[in-house]
Amino acid sequence: MRVSVRSTIGDLADDRRDKSRAFPKRLAETVRHNAHEGNRLARGFASEQHTMFGDEDIEYPPSFTVERKGRFEYEYGPDAAIGDGSQASGYEFGSINSPPHFDLARSVDVIGPEYVNDIEDLLRWMFQ
Repeated sequence: MRVSVRSTIGDLADDRRDKSRAFPKRLAETVRHNAHEGNRLARGFASEQHTMFGDEDIEYPPSFTVERKGRFEYEYGPDAAIGDGSQASGYEFGSINSPPHFDLARSVDVIGPEYVNDIEDLLRWMFQ
């Protein structure tokens, strides 16, 4: 009778290599998804404000867009080139004529913890 001894470290190395190749794509998708979700939330909050305060800011919610700044970086919020997007600071922080809306801050309050959870899930997957 003979005893066979072998290491499975090669299988583990292969798994790490495969996951290392897939990680940047999955990270980019996670960042993109959260930016779009944050924008959707902010636009929704802005739409709620529109229905509460009348027709003066009807162009504001549609001005919310998402812009890719880099492979792992996005920016979202009102675009100054669209509708009332140029008046974002007045809507967000208020003015003499309207109370502050805080649409972007509210969206960050929701999406921030979700984004952290998504990154933790991705890291957990990477090291399983």
